Amino acid sequence: NFSLDVPDGGVLLVSFIGFTTQRIPLTGESEILITLVEDQASLEEVVVVGYGVQTKKDLTGSVSTVNTERIENRNSIQLSEALQGAMAGVTVSRTGSAPGQASTIRVRGITSLNVNDPLVIVDGVPGLSLQDINPNDVENITVLKDAASQAIYGARAAAGVILVTTKRGKEGKMQINFDSDIGFRSPTALPKFTDAKTFRTLSNERSLNDGGGVVFDPQINENYDRLNAEDPDRYPNTDWQALIFNNDPSVRKRHDLSISMGTERLFSRISLGYMEEDGLYDNIGFDRITLRVNNDVKFSKLINATVDLGYRGSNSSNPAYERGAVADARRFPAWFSGIRQDGQYGEGKDGDNPYAEVVEGGVNQNEWDVFNATLGFTLKPLEGLSIRANVSPVFEFGSFEVFRTPPLIPRLDGGFFPQNQLNLTLGNQKVFSLTNQLFASYQKQLNNHNFDFLIGYESFKTSFEQIEAYSKDLSIKLPALGFGDRSLASNQQYASENALESYFGRISYDYKQKYYVQSNFRADGSSRFASDVRWGFFPSVSIGWVVSNENFDLPDFFTFLKVRGTYGEVGNERVGTARTGGAEFFNFYPYQGIFQPISNILFFTNNQISPSLGLVQNFLSDNLIQWENTKTINAGMDFGFFDDRLNLSADYYVRKTEDIIDLLDIPNYLGFPQNTRTNVASMEAEGLDLELGFRGSIGKLNYTLSGNAAFVNTLVTDLGAEFFLSGDGNLINQPGSAYNEWFGFKTDGLFQTQEEADLYGTKAKAGDIKILDLNEDGILNEEDRVPLGPSLPRLNYGGSISLSYNNFDFNLVAYGVGNHTRRYEGFQVRPFDEAFGNIPSNIVGKFWSSENSPEQNSMAKYPRLSQTSFRNYDNSDFWLYNGSFLRIQNITLGYSLPIQLIERVKLTRVRAYASLKDFFTFEENFLEGWDPEAGNTSYPIMKSFIMGLQIQF
Repeated sequence: NFSLDVPDGGVLLVSFIGFTTQRIPLTGESEILITLVEDQASLEEVVVVGYGVQTKKDLTGSVSTVNTERIENRNSIQLSEALQGAMAGVTVSRTGSAPGQASTIRVRGITSLNVNDPLVIVDGVPGLSLQDINPNDVENITVLKDAASQAIYGARAAAGVILVTTKRGKEGKMQINFDSDIGFRSPTALPKFTDAKTFRTLSNERSLNDGGGVVFDPQINENYDRLNAEDPDRYPNTDWQALIFNNDPSVRKRHDLSISMGTERLFSRISLGYMEEDGLYDNIGFDRITLRVNNDVKFSKLINATVDLGYRGSNSSNPAYERGAVADARRFPAWFSGIRQDGQYGEGKDGDNPYAEVVEGGVNQNEWDVFNATLGFTLKPLEGLSIRANVSPVFEFGSFEVFRTPPLIPRLDGGFFPQNQLNLTLGNQKVFSLTNQLFASYQKQLNNHNFDFLIGYESFKTSFEQIEAYSKDLSIKLPALGFGDRSLASNQQYASENALESYFGRISYDYKQKYYVQSNFRADGSSRFASDVRWGFFPSVSIGWVVSNENFDLPDFFTFLKVRGTYGEVGNERVGTARTGGAEFFNFYPYQGIFQPISNILFFTNNQISPSLGLVQNFLSDNLIQWENTKTINAGMDFGFFDDRLNLSADYYVRKTEDIIDLLDIPNYLGFPQNTRTNVASMEAEGLDLELGFRGSIGKLNYTLSGNAAFVNTLVTDLGAEFFLSGDGNLINQPGSAYNEWFGFKTDGLFQTQEEADLYGTKAKAGDIKILDLNEDGILNEEDRVPLGPSLPRLNYGGSISLSYNNFDFNLVAYGVGNHTRRYEGFQVRPFDEAFGNIPSNIVGKFWSSENSPEQNSMAKYPRLSQTSFRNYDNSDFWLYNGSFLRIQNITLGYSLPIQLIERVKLTRVRAYASLKDFFTFEENFLEGWDPEAGNTSYPIMKSFIMGLQIQF
């Protein structure tokens, strides 16, 4: 409450550190309610960096941040998804929205032919993943993008570093927050496939094209609609997607409760979160419970302590049968029966009924529990000196059960199809990680000289163990190993461990906050390499010049101008890793040979030959294998305009990765079943990151606008070989070309006549794709394949709009992909998958056909129907297209009840909101019914309508 004497027509100027300055014109009101708005772009904002913090204006490296408000505005259950489009140079991609599915994160593209996942640090400690963190527990996220800022994490930082800081207790009275929402999810798009009559008719055309006879009786085809109406069990017309995806919309629920308090000695925050998602079909779902307790204890001015505890428990389930519900819902044609009129299962394809498999075919159940803790002590014996010690264990326990119970399918004319075996797989996993840290920092100011020193030690070790048992042909439909045929039972055990020892430090200096110099360094020793090459040293240096603090005559609209330059080296020792349940473990030491048990080896013993159990070495080991090393040069500029209401940051970088570990071909006569792994490859990336933010107010309307864009090109510079193919031979890596470049044939439309096809001297027919003989040897074969362009996007961008007016708030978040060459594949354009499969509606009426006129065929977009066509579905530029798109990820409208209404019941905030998530997508070249992010057989991308309530006591 305040009282001011002001002149008529005056303006109140309200400002506070960390909040936007507001200009409030006085128009005769006697009461004015002012709500402070956090300053998202303030240069005084504190940014978390490696083993410490810095103000944003003092940064010299390339760093991007996202705060809690921007994370919460996205209404995401998975923290990885909340980062999509939020920061320049941080690419978040997804192929589906299955319950519990996380996204893939890449920082400035690809750095290695091996692991490209960034290192995740939660509250200063490695060992957790983003899946372990409830988004509502996050205070801010910092991504270290250049090697200068990453170097302090050394051997694991080459793919970027994500620093997650969770919320902590603050001084003041107890505060209770409750946040709850419910969402209804439906696919953004679903492809369509032909009905039974069309499928049967086109199947005959396909068979005739391939020199066969009719497959389906033409007379029945002609009368199929009538026959289906009279006897749908014998003449079905099944929409398999509608039948299997019977839970549309599916539901997601989220509930979060937190309690925060602070006294003179103790600051605590306790949070409890629960969420659950069901899916589009039976036996799929995900639920998660998270618990986090953060405590800061102040024993005296000299000693403080941190006691943090965390827990994440999750359960996920999926149908147990191997092919998958989504793939079969798109593969099975409509003339197969899914369910009969009397409620019994239809025959499907000779007793193979995917709907029955989803409902009764068994469940793949996974449970995962993660416990983590941090006990830390901070000693401040002198002014400016701080000594910190942390012990941080992480315990992870997983169990899985795959109970395969093939359904019993009745025949339409009586009896049943043979039933497959009941099988059971049980397993348990344990992962233990321990991080010990000891580091000291010292800050000192001498007149206009500011110094900051950091030195530390860290050890990290992790171990993994998995036990698995498998039982076949169970006699009773119960998930117990003892009911199986013991002669068919098997078991497996896996174990691995890894350790890292590190020394690190940082030296920072600035003069009058004009000139900045910083150097980070780290020395890492990894158990994954032999003792002679075990240690690596990773240095960096960065400089900055705040031009706006000079006595230069800059334009009045300039508030801040800084120029930055960095050089740094980081490494990658995460080679040969695997992931399970969200945890990373190390499954072998690449410098050591691995021996695998093998049965039935013939030995000559006692003058006779007999089979026995033996060992075989998998690959020729290289005991000099060492770190992958990434060197980055980064040049950046930061601008502030109009009292820092408009901010712009630009970074240009060149990154080179050398000594990449890859497979090296060795002669077969050496006797090793696998190629050896050694340091043979190198890559180079060049990119530009741009970030823009603008904030201000118009009367009572406060607004914040932000945008970012990242351009990157990645080239393979050396492989130790001419090239290698991946992605079923459709992608190529070779020196001088982009990483994972499309590889295939060049084409020139379709052959319109048989005479035209015959001129090429191939087996092609009229209606086939015209493959070009690029080497002009008169033969069309694999030698005519060439690189066709990068398969990865070279532009990623995003932006957001935040508005507040009185008690209303509005948020919009968007992201997009540009300059992206993609390929139509599989169910999108190819008919008759696995010979019997469906026909996508997208091609009907658009393919070359002998039934068409020449004019119609000249307009055909797709080749003739055929299972034996000449390379029609080999990879070629015929199937490539521009896959750029823009997606509105989230639109949220919220309303907060006036404080005058709720303070009577001891509430400080009540906000209701509604959100549309992934509802709107803009693209030009994608096929109807397909989402530009979704995979060919992956779970659909889901749009959500969410309603939520936030209450604060």
